[in-house]
Amino acid sequence: MIQIEIDKAQLAKVEFMLAGIEDGSATVLMRAINRTLTGVKTDLDRETRKILNIKSARVKKDMSSSTASKARLRGQVKSAGKPVGLTQFSGTKQKKKGVSVSVRKDTRRSIIQRAFIAKGRGDNIHVFWRKCSGTRQPHKNIAYAKLPRKYRLPIKTLYGPRIQDIQADPAVQQGVQVKASGRLNTRIAYELNYLLRKYSG
Repeated sequence: MIQIEIDKAQLAKVEFMLAGIEDGSATVLMRAINRTLTGVKTDLDRETRKILNIKSARVKKDMSSSTASKARLRGQVKSAGKPVGLTQFSGTKQKKKGVSVSVRKDTRRSIIQRAFIAKGRGDNIHVFWRKCSGTRQPHKNIAYAKLPRKYRLPIKTLYGPRIQDIQADPAVQQGVQVKASGRLNTRIAYELNYLLRKYSG
């Protein structure tokens, strides 16, 4: 979770410069925080995709933000959700020996033997793994779907990491937080100048 909050020095500076404008400081700081939060979400998405072979839309699906108001000059970006199904990772393909996957960009692509891609509950596509050993070894010339239950089951749905676990990494958090601090200062300056020009003109 990345939290953006105005410190006392920033607040005092803006209040001094906008002393003659009603709600001026609160307006400037609220806008600056909320603009910064947008940038934080972009940075977290980018940093996550440096690690995982996953599309931006899937990363953002698990992210949410709590925006600032004039009465509450702080906001945060957080992520929460379930582990990501292996079909959500780029390049997941069915092969003869199993399913080829590459979850992280810092590891080599691998094949999960006895895995297969199929529809699950709610028509969602997943990677499943079937336990086949000993007496459960199916006949090679018969399709799995036509085999007796004892050969077809049990199966297990396979997942990768959760988005929040990747974003909770200290290296990711620190990098995004540093960028957020710089972006906040830039946005405060912009919103301050914008309001001053508006009331001086």
